[in-house]
Amino acid sequence: MAALLVACAACSGGGSGAGSVRPDGGSTLDAAPQDGGADAAADDAATQDDGPPVDGGSRDTGGTDLGGDPSGPCQAWAAPASVGSAGDANLLEASGVVVGRADPSRLWLHNDSGDAAVLYALATADGAALGRWRMVGVDAVDFEDLAAAPCPGDGAPCLWVGDIGDNNQVRQNARLLVVPEPPPGDRPGPVLPRLTLPLQYPEGPVDAEALLVAPDGEAFWIIEKGAAEGQSRIFEGRGPFADEVPVVLTTVGSITAPGLLVTGADLSPDGRQVLVRTYTATTAYDLAEEQTPADLGAVAGRTAARGPLSEQQGEAVGFAEDGRSFWTVSEVRGSTDPPPVHFYRCTNPEAP
Repeated sequence: MAALLVACAACSGGGSGAGSVRPDGGSTLDAAPQDGGADAAADDAATQDDGPPVDGGSRDTGGTDLGGDPSGPCQAWAAPASVGSAGDANLLEASGVVVGRADPSRLWLHNDSGDAAVLYALATADGAALGRWRMVGVDAVDFEDLAAAPCPGDGAPCLWVGDIGDNNQVRQNARLLVVPEPPPGDRPGPVLPRLTLPLQYPEGPVDAEALLVAPDGEAFWIIEKGAAEGQSRIFEGRGPFADEVPVVLTTVGSITAPGLLVTGADLSPDGRQVLVRTYTATTAYDLAEEQTPADLGAVAGRTAARGPLSEQQGEAVGFAEDGRSFWTVSEVRGSTDPPPVHFYRCTNPEAP
């Protein structure tokens, strides 16, 4: 995927971007954000953050009432806290990130095109490398997004890999790879995909980088990277799914995401909120109980994060263990320094 140059003001709404984690678990911003309007005020007002739970459990808030409905979609997030840099030196083009369902102390990631079919694990506590798992019998073409959801049929935790990138829109072999999530304590090594799902778009090849999977693992949605007039089509695939049996996709809607091109997305574990990432921002969309990502075009989004500027080419976004906070990671172009791993804590100051 070609790198995209964007103006700093567009990346951050005029703000600085990321912070760093203090030894006491909080964080400080590298520079105070400037005013970017009402949305930016909601995004960047917080200058301190408690960071993610380091033990996979919930963090003690010290009795602080965060407000809102703790079971509902998040309404506001703290400024990004960096938990450290990606500990694996090979993770320079991270384009997908999720927190493990089997082991929430691990983040799972993959690189963009050019890498082997490898899943990387990092520690949520500090970004330390935990190992590499290579998918057996898979030649990676253009991995672009990653989702954590049940395996179809039995509900076991799986990682859904979107081999869906197609800059020239010529691929006839776009597919999803459904891989059992390695259990806690599993040593790095080979992993065998449970399902390979070839994709058939209704109107020919599509360049896409955003994958969302239903909470029950029986449906998924793919969002086009970008098209004419800023519209990105939304495609839906529904089960039952079978290995190597093509999934005929249906166009179910479209979305105009703020920013430049849709580069990633995630659906909360309860199916009530969608995060859509572009190169310049992350936007949140709240879904009613009867809605799915097919309805995104009818839902008003709000800015969850701008930039941050320390993410040169933002592509990866994934919900945290609580289903309300989230993580982001970026590709790194022209550098051998691994990217920072950012955590955005849900503060939810007002009820949904």
